[in-house]
Amino acid sequence: MLHRASQRSRKARGQFYIAFASVTSISFDAFCRCKSLTSINIPNKVTSILHDTFLGCTSLTSINIPRSVTRIDHKAFDGCDKLVIKGYAGSYAEKYAKENGYDYVLIDTAG
Repeated sequence: MLHRASQRSRKARGQFYIAFASVTSISFDAFCRCKSLTSINIPNKVTSILHDTFLGCTSLTSINIPRSVTRIDHKAFDGCDKLVIKGYAGSYAEKYAKENGYDYVLIDTAG
């Protein structure tokens, strides 16, 4: 489980890449109030994003969520007013985005 971003991820120009292949769940408040965070790619093995994970990440504009994610808690992205969720057709990420009023962009699988 990923607990604190500053200890368990790499940062490049406002983007975070979760470095541990074994991470399957992103803990509540892991990226809480990371105001410089602009985008993030969630690894394929992650299955859940818990509440307040991205609370107050006011610069977060883009998150890529893989098909493996089957749980996103209701308040995972509180305060991320500019967020666009990117994912796959029919995925849990698409359902979450639509139910919670986030813009959603399909990731092109055609290549």
